[in-house]
Amino acid sequence: MNPVVAPERVRQMDREAIAQGTPGITLMERAGRALAREVMARAPGRSIALVCGGGNNGGDALIAANLLLEGGFEPQILMVSDPAALKGDAALAYMRVNPAIAVHRGLADFRYSLVVDALLGTGLDREVTGRMAEAVDWINGRGVPVVAVDIPSGVDGRTGRVMGKAVRADATVTFAVKKPGLLFYPGRQLAGQVVVADIGLEAPADAWIELERADAAELLPPREPDSHKGTYGHLAVLAGSEGMMGAGALCSAAALRAGAGLVSWAYRRGGTPRGLWEVMTRAVDEGAEMEQLAEFLKGKRAVALGPGLGKGAEAWVEAAVNSGLPLVVDADGLNALAGKAKRLRGVKGVITPHPAEAARLLGVQTGDVTADPPAAALQLAKDTGMIAVVKGAVTTIAGEDGRVAFNTAGNPGMATAGSGDVLTGIVGSLMAQGLDPWPAACCGVYLHARAGDEAAKAGMAGMIASDLIRALPAALVQVAGR
Repeated sequence: MNPVVAPERVRQMDREAIAQGTPGITLMERAGRALAREVMARAPGRSIALVCGGGNNGGDALIAANLLLEGGFEPQILMVSDPAALKGDAALAYMRVNPAIAVHRGLADFRYSLVVDALLGTGLDREVTGRMAEAVDWINGRGVPVVAVDIPSGVDGRTGRVMGKAVRADATVTFAVKKPGLLFYPGRQLAGQVVVADIGLEAPADAWIELERADAAELLPPREPDSHKGTYGHLAVLAGSEGMMGAGALCSAAALRAGAGLVSWAYRRGGTPRGLWEVMTRAVDEGAEMEQLAEFLKGKRAVALGPGLGKGAEAWVEAAVNSGLPLVVDADGLNALAGKAKRLRGVKGVITPHPAEAARLLGVQTGDVTADPPAAALQLAKDTGMIAVVKGAVTTIAGEDGRVAFNTAGNPGMATAGSGDVLTGIVGSLMAQGLDPWPAACCGVYLHARAGDEAAKAGMAGMIASDLIRALPAALVQVAGR
């Protein structure tokens, strides 16, 4: 489990450590040593430029400069901020710089083998302009490897957004924990390889997490030797209408491949089910949805609702909500709830919107969701009382209790029609197998991504959603050995 902590909380971690007796300069020295190790390991030559701003990550680089000198390198410090304005531990670090190290006021054009970006930290809250913008351009224009301190300068530490312009790093040494801005694009791409350096700070118990294989393996329900199909639950899929029956087929097939014992699929009459021999089907008449679906949902353990239902799915939503069963709601199920997200309060389950669907539920613009996915997911969880999964290149999972998890597995080949229907089927399958919504969402999202990575071995550009379904058994073996 990889902890992820927002910048403002990391600063609180620093303050708590100092209050408990660890001097701030000690934390800075630890960070400087970690930075120096990475620079020494990556530098193709001895001449190193350390471009420093006025904050603590500038102080980290100043300490690293001394260690680089001791290690036989030729560091030069380029102070973009006025050294006289340095405060606290950064000022102390500046006072301790070895006199043998050249210190320049501003940028100095020598031939360097590597540049250290220590301009700006994770707490950046305004556009990069003036001297700092010039320094960003200077770093990017050197044509040599760049190692960033904590986060590439110009990247928002919470969201990964570029604040005007940003450094392109080959590697980033971040301290104690990852920051969200290192997970979300474009910050993730600008950071290069991320190294998390231990400086003796304990991640808070309520830290957000980046999902990894062990998390999903621990959550997946076991396959017992004396089990039968009923052991693994009966999922109801409410999906599909004329012209969009593929969505229901993908959802149903994914549910079976993810381990559900039985899947029954109800669709709007007029559609023709695709050839899924293992799935039971039921056509539902317009105007009779409440009665027919109430009967259909008897004996089921969970419901996957929404893919391909089309417009006017309100009665389908009402029938699912009234059933009292755990729900995973996607696509047209979510569209029917636009502006009415609180209708889901009291329902146990998961919603899986893409950013535009999330925006409609929240009554905001899509750009507001993509600008800060954790905030959007947390608000959705608060409004609905359900686990909110905001899909994207990095998927954010949030609970009403403040839990947040990020999935960074997967690949661009998954950006294809029907991929979300597959996810809905997987999450619904896991709830039918007995998982609560939080583990079902986390495990389902990660398993979906690993299936995407398995499918991508044949090439990303030609991937289609059914490739993910075919890859699910192999992904299950990779994740949990079964």
